[in-house]
Amino acid sequence: MVERIHGKDEVTGSIPVVGSREITNRKDKMAKKGPRKIITLECKECKERNYTTKKNDRNTTDKLELNKYCKRDKKHTVHKEIK
Repeated sequence: MVERIHGKDEVTGSIPVVGSREITNRKDKMAKKGPRKIITLECKECKERNYTTKKNDRNTTDKLELNKYCKRDKKHTVHKEIK
């Protein structure tokens, strides 16, 4: 909080001030915690890596396979999770 006393700015409290904006929550800038991982999906026919998605490792332990549209083949094909 910034208070004006006789034309000067004085900082009170423990919240740091950056410019004219107060920083209230620093947790939004930290990395997310949890079982979700970002994975890449690769087309089985043309081997192109077309999609990325998130997967919960605790619930889905085996490799993910989804039927997605492949731009190179111009049709729906099976896409499998790769590392």
